[in-house]
Amino acid sequence: MTRAGVPEDRREARTKLEIAVAEIDWVREGGLRSNCVLADAGYGSTPFRQAMSARGLTWAVRISGRSKVYHVAREAGFGTPLSTHQQFAAQLGILPMDFRRTFCDKER
Repeated sequence: MTRAGVPEDRREARTKLEIAVAEIDWVREGGLRSNCVLADAGYGSTPFRQAMSARGLTWAVRISGRSKVYHVAREAGFGTPLSTHQQFAAQLGILPMDFRRTFCDKER
């Protein structure tokens, strides 16, 4: 930080999450009227989503391809893994595992 010329009183180590949330708070305090946050998978973690919800913001974030359907479904209010599995198959006509295999990117 010294080489970059950051004043000593402004030097603090913060996580990517802390920086992102602080920036969103800053632009909202500055008068941004949007209540929607869009973010890539780098911000798709539960703490980030919870921080956006706690601020009353609507959010859409890409989640990691490693996220299990059950974790996502539970957070969306679909209940247990069994009920999620059944609802998913009934509504989409395909099992979650087959859906992922067919429609999800292998790597981006």
